[in-house]
Amino acid sequence: MKRRALNVFVACLGSFLLTALVAEGTLRVAAKFKTRVYWYPGTRAWQERLWRLWLLDSANPVSAPYPEYANRGTTDERRVQEIFRHSRLPASQQWDARDFLQSPERAEASLFHVRINSLGFRDPERTVVKPPNTFRILCFGSYETFGEGVDDADTYPSQLEKALNRRGGGLRYEVWNGGKPGATAIMGFSQLKSDAFGYKPDLIILEYGFVDSSILDDYFMPYQLHLPRNWRVSRKILRLLTDSPFGRMYICGFIMETIWGYHRPESLRRWIVVMNQISDLAKDHGVPVVLLDHPSIWYLKPLYQGIATHSLTPTYMNVLEAFRHSPPSSRQLAEFDAKDNWLTELRPFPGMFPELRPYFVDFFHPSRLGNRVIAESLVPIVERISHTKHP
Repeated sequence: MKRRALNVFVACLGSFLLTALVAEGTLRVAAKFKTRVYWYPGTRAWQERLWRLWLLDSANPVSAPYPEYANRGTTDERRVQEIFRHSRLPASQQWDARDFLQSPERAEASLFHVRINSLGFRDPERTVVKPPNTFRILCFGSYETFGEGVDDADTYPSQLEKALNRRGGGLRYEVWNGGKPGATAIMGFSQLKSDAFGYKPDLIILEYGFVDSSILDDYFMPYQLHLPRNWRVSRKILRLLTDSPFGRMYICGFIMETIWGYHRPESLRRWIVVMNQISDLAKDHGVPVVLLDHPSIWYLKPLYQGIATHSLTPTYMNVLEAFRHSPPSSRQLAEFDAKDNWLTELRPFPGMFPELRPYFVDFFHPSRLGNRVIAESLVPIVERISHTKHP
């Protein structure tokens, strides 16, 4: 009896290993021929970097992995206040950061400077009281708004402020950068609910959805493992698995990506609810809202358009369309290709949008050039709204 049970166990184990090997081989061959699979070479690279950051026993509040909050509990005042305390970076601080998606070999080359003012915004010092004849814009969002991978002056809010003021027209523009890496819509909601309207904004620009579409729980973990961050035993075990050949198998990524796909509709539903609540809050204060998306989630355009209808002035700008409307010049492409860059480790894999490669500082984050296009595309939108409020 025991021998028969052992034979069954060995047969089942052998079948599982054979199936895993066949699946692994299929996925590797498919990736080699650039067939669409869940785990692209670039995705594996940056997911592995996030994964290893999470496995560290120490945490840095100003570097990845950042705390992320799920879009739920907007009616829970205690939860909203807790989230608000984590929705801004440390006030009156500055530091040099490295783009966590870059390879370790290019860590020094990816260095960028961050300066946070006394109000918790990535800006020069501002006054709470709005100066006369000033059109004040508050920008809230995640990596794209914050400007992951670029210096303070190269973020889209900074470039937008300069572009608007260069054009004159009688108004002075202030564009505040309230972005935070890893931020979700409920983090923006907490800021608007708590103190943002005290700054008397004339316009709010929101950029959420990239992180929101992937999480159901607070403190989202790479690979969709919803385990407590402070569970040291789990980190030690998972670190061993990551360093093993099993941890590098494509089939593991395939399984985790499939699990992610199961909960994504619920993540998107929650995100839409909170975004609509933000728009309603702004409407109650008479403040129009402009929505931005992230180039990698361009396919969510219908959802953004639906959310925009809740605003006083329904406005949504698709960033990928803006990039393609103002493509890089031949010179910009040649300069990008002539130097060591983030695509080097992916060759011959061309990246997500190979024709737009100078507009990205890594796999996902816009570069100085990309942020300039975003800012220039926003100028006519902002001017139209400002002229309506200040004819």
